[in-house]
Amino acid sequence: MIVFISLPNFFLNDISATKLAAIVRDRSVLEPTAGAVRLGVQVGISATLARRRCPGLELIEFRAKDHIGRFEQVWSVFAKYTPMLETVDFHQAYLDIRKDATRYGGADELLYDLRRNLKRDTGLALEWGGGVDKWMAWIARGYNQFITPQMESLVLSKLPIEVMTLPERLNERMHHFDLHTVANVMSLPAGFWNLISALIVTSLCAGFLAIKTRYARTFPPKSETCFPTSQSMTSMPLNAPLHLSPPILQNNLRPMLCLLLACEFVSLANEA
Repeated sequence: MIVFISLPNFFLNDISATKLAAIVRDRSVLEPTAGAVRLGVQVGISATLARRRCPGLELIEFRAKDHIGRFEQVWSVFAKYTPMLETVDFHQAYLDIRKDATRYGGADELLYDLRRNLKRDTGLALEWGGGVDKWMAWIARGYNQFITPQMESLVLSKLPIEVMTLPERLNERMHHFDLHTVANVMSLPAGFWNLISALIVTSLCAGFLAIKTRYARTFPPKSETCFPTSQSMTSMPLNAPLHLSPPILQNNLRPMLCLLLACEFVSLANEA
């Protein structure tokens, strides 16, 4: 069983929740305060849009060196539960707990104990989602439950496309095409992908690369077998050099990225 972990308020540290502020990385909001969220500031939107929604918003530039100590403190707690730990950002990681869950009486018991000790040692809360592979674990993030293979079809048919954390413009366009759930996206016919290929071929290569570069980081990596070898996972020691990056696509384009490209090209065509 694979678990995706996310740690809210990892970057805010001692910043008051009522303050109108947000941590910004690469000109995008990495983490807003609760006060900023109430005014429409969301993770992933541009700093410009955040300021437009929340006049007076204080933008705090992300600096990796400010968070390395916290990174080591937090993930050392997780390393006590399993060595199968793969960090994908300072505040996010995948765990493979298939072997370690039995020591705690089950996966739910392990995560309950982990959440309690994490809160005690670091003051941070824990959000998670579990599934048979990275993709399902990422989709289930924040729901604090496992999605079994038997549940996948039902869950995907209920989850709105917003869980894919796409830009708002793309969400609007997908709703326009009557695509409202993750299942709608995953079940598109092969002919649709042929249309996308034609759109891509007839589009400027530079435009394709720009869109791919801009949006590829939205999606986590997906593999047929979650962690086929021990080399796929990054375990501690914590004194090893940090090579952190957000979830990215590695070898193949996920259907959602194809859809995203198609929507963008249709948009460009309409505007032309």
